[in-house]
Amino acid sequence: MDQAIVISEHADTELKISHLGLTLSIAQKVARVASAAKASTLEIDVAFAPGMLAHIYGNRQLRLALLPLGWRLGRFNNVETVINDDLGVQIIFQNVDMACVPSHSPQAISSKGAGSRQLVQKGIQGELWDQPNLNPAAVESQNDKRGVTPSVWMFCVSDDGKRLRAELSKPNPFEGNQLESFSKRIFVLDEETGPQPDIDIKSSSNGDDDEDFDIEVNVARK
Repeated sequence: MDQAIVISEHADTELKISHLGLTLSIAQKVARVASAAKASTLEIDVAFAPGMLAHIYGNRQLRLALLPLGWRLGRFNNVETVINDDLGVQIIFQNVDMACVPSHSPQAISSKGAGSRQLVQKGIQGELWDQPNLNPAAVESQNDKRGVTPSVWMFCVSDDGKRLRAELSKPNPFEGNQLESFSKRIFVLDEETGPQPDIDIKSSSNGDDDEDFDIEVNVARK
């Protein structure tokens, strides 16, 4: 497998991420909201609470930022995504062990299932849509580009309590239950987490445990 193309310089990152329909500020806010949600857990919470809250609020922030820009919500075999049909791109939020380290390929904290494997593979096939020399038998005929599975990018976030890192990276097809490698990696955030952010968790449920909670985040950065 060829080595991944890594984009880490600020100017290059701004340009490359714009080609995917995002801005650096949007991407960084997603990572910080996920980190704040993770930090809101208590020792008495269930063991998977930090990762679960990071996943929930990371996905929520992605959608809050991108749906008003013309993206749409996607769900496939229990995999949650946001999709830009015009760009042929879909993004999956992913908690990983360590992002933004060129010598290390991010590993998903939770095992990947058949849905993720299929989406990545179908996305690679979908990229053949615009190739003029493509054998029509290689990909099923489509009436329009919306009928082709958009290429998959992973919004990878790692937070070890000392550093918060995030990258937007394109996974290669994989087997088994773990990401194996990436073809492109765009580093969007690498900063010290410092003191815990000021987090206010407000319930609008009026005592109804089934209602959502809102997390209000105030982060002071150096």
